[in-house]
Amino acid sequence: LTGLYNKALYGQQLHDHFHRCLRYERQLAYIFLDIDHFKNINDTYGHLTGDIALKAVSRIVMDNIRQSDTAYRFGGEELCVLLPESSESDGVEVAEKLRSIIESMEFPTDNDLTIRFTASFGVACTTPNMRRPEDLSSCADEAVYHAKRTGRNKVVPHSSLGGTASLN
Repeated sequence: LTGLYNKALYGQQLHDHFHRCLRYERQLAYIFLDIDHFKNINDTYGHLTGDIALKAVSRIVMDNIRQSDTAYRFGGEELCVLLPESSESDGVEVAEKLRSIIESMEFPTDNDLTIRFTASFGVACTTPNMRRPEDLSSCADEAVYHAKRTGRNKVVPHSSLGGTASLN
C-alpha cells in the first residue's frame, strides 16, 4: 500500500544496523512518526481516504530522506525511519522537515475534498549503554508518545525527556 518496507524486514534491518553501529562505534538515528488523529480521518472520510493519506505521507518520507536511509510501515499509521551514520540532531532535523511538509500539505480524499492533518515524531539515537535494538526503538517510541501527550504536531528528541529508557 505505502511502498515502504514492512515490519518483518524492519526487524531484521534494525538488528543489522544497530549491531553494525555498536561494532564500529557509529551512530544510528531512529525516527518514529505517527499521523495525528488518524482514526478520525478514517471515521470521517472513510478508509479509502485514510489509505490516500498514508500513501501521501509515505511518499513525503521517501522523497525527503537519503538513499542510505530506510523507511518502514511499522503499524497502521505509524512509520519509522532508520538513518545510519546520523546523530539525534540529524534525525531531529529530518523529522522537523517532514513534520513541516505534512503540516503544510492539503491531501485529496476519495470524494474530491481535501483535508489537512499533522504528525507527531519521536527521535532517538544509539548510545554506548544500549545493548539491544529494542533499546533504540523504545527510546523513539517514548519520545513520540510524549509528543502526542503534549500537543501533537511536534518533534521530540528522546534526549530532551531527561533520564533514559529502561535498558536490559
